[in-house]
Amino acid sequence: MAQQHGNNTKVLLYSATGGASIDASGDLNSATFRWDRNNPDVTTFNATGVTALTTERLAGLKDYTLDFAGVLNTGGSSIEDFLTTEFAASTYTRFIVAMAGSISGSPIYTGCSVLSTYNVTGPLNGPVAVSFTLQAGAGSLTRSTVA
Repeated sequence: MAQQHGNNTKVLLYSATGGASIDASGDLNSATFRWDRNNPDVTTFNATGVTALTTERLAGLKDYTLDFAGVLNTGGSSIEDFLTTEFAASTYTRFIVAMAGSISGSPIYTGCSVLSTYNVTGPLNGPVAVSFTLQAGAGSLTRSTVA
């Protein structure tokens, strides 16, 4: 697969309660997928047991966050309606994100997340913007590719 343009990104969101689902791609203009790992330091005696100490880092817990931004849409089955409902319900949100869209060989990420932030910004000189963050929830993150 060659380098891809971000304008093909596909973002599908599903309510884990079996309610609404939305293709948020048309309302979004930015998507960031970030993986983190908490790697704690452990200080131990050195191999010879004398006063010198050594520090090593252990592989810790993995986490991921998805940050999205776009233009506020209040029409019919809008992103605003979906996000306010999900935030109020305090349930998991399932997602499918394909950063390069439907291009063959492109990665597709699927997971279950928690909506942790939801922001609406109304600037004086521009469109009303929306941004939100999904954090790792229940289950695991899976990766597949577009056939």
